[in-house]
Amino acid sequence: MRTIKSLLAAIMAVVMIVCMSVSAFAAYEEIKYDDVHELYGTTLSEVNLHYIRLVDKLGIISAHTNGSFDPSGKITRGEAVKIAYRMLHYNYDELAEYENEISSFDEMEGGDLADASLLRPYVAWAEDYQLVSAEYVPEQKFEPERNISGEEFITLISKTCGIATGEDNAAEYEEFQTIVLEGSEVDASVESINREQAAIIVARAMMYDANVGTIDLEMLSGFRDFDGNL
Repeated sequence: MRTIKSLLAAIMAVVMIVCMSVSAFAAYEEIKYDDVHELYGTTLSEVNLHYIRLVDKLGIISAHTNGSFDPSGKITRGEAVKIAYRMLHYNYDELAEYENEISSFDEMEGGDLADASLLRPYVAWAEDYQLVSAEYVPEQKFEPERNISGEEFITLISKTCGIATGEDNAAEYEEFQTIVLEGSEVDASVESINREQAAIIVARAMMYDANVGTIDLEMLSGFRDFDGNL
């Protein structure tokens, strides 16, 4: 089983790559989404649109092939695990290591992930890094098609960023939540979150600086919109 330290090393590697890629972002024209453009000025702020473009460009939460982003679309538990993996990887090299791994959620172990499920290596990877666990899940059911709740998503993203969620780390976890949830209208009580909300949380989590307990403003300035505005 791999450790949180391994995760932190992976996060730092991704952040370095992202920082080096900032100048390349400027070479792209401003990204427009058919459905987001129609909503702009009503449900989406300029900053939230910026977050959406960021996670799309990084391949963490990608736009659909038809040119839409579907900001109101719900995030399932299966999609959330894929998001966690993409936050730490720019390729699928490590995922390939888990293609034949068996997680506690596999059908052969009494769970609900079929042998042919494309999600199996993601879940095996997440379990290995202690991001998910079947220990407290009724009948070892992962329920990949169920919409993920606010509490589940917050916990997953926190663990992905190396922020422990136990009582001994309550202060740091609360601080992290406060920072990354700002502007998302999400808290632990919501039954499901949408793609816009997930984009905000993931983008802010990627830019969170635990040393100062806030967003890394220098990194944020580097991620400015392609026309130079947030």
